[in-house]
Amino acid sequence: MSRPLALAAMVAAAVSATAGAEHPGATIYAAHCARCHGDAGGGTPEVPRPLAGDRSVNQLAAYVDAEMPEDDPAAVTGEAARQVAE
Repeated sequence: MSRPLALAAMVAAAVSATAGAEHPGATIYAAHCARCHGDAGGGTPEVPRPLAGDRSVNQLAAYVDAEMPEDDPAAVTGEAARQVAE
C-alpha cells in the first residue's frame, strides 16, 4: 500500500475505532476537523481531497498547530494538535 493510501486508511481506522472520547484526538477531530475533512478523513463536497500524505506524526502535528483549522489556526495547538495527528 502506498504511503498516502496507508495514511488515509490509518486516519479512517483511527477515527472509526475511537469515535467518542476513547482517544482525545478523535474528539478534537470531530469538533474542529471533520467539517472539512469528513468523519473518516475522506473529504467533503466542499473540500473533496482526502487526508493523505507522508508526513510523520511530528510533522503533521506541527502543521496542524500552525495552520489548522484554516478559519481559526489557534483552535488546535500544542498537545491537541499532537493528539489529532496521532
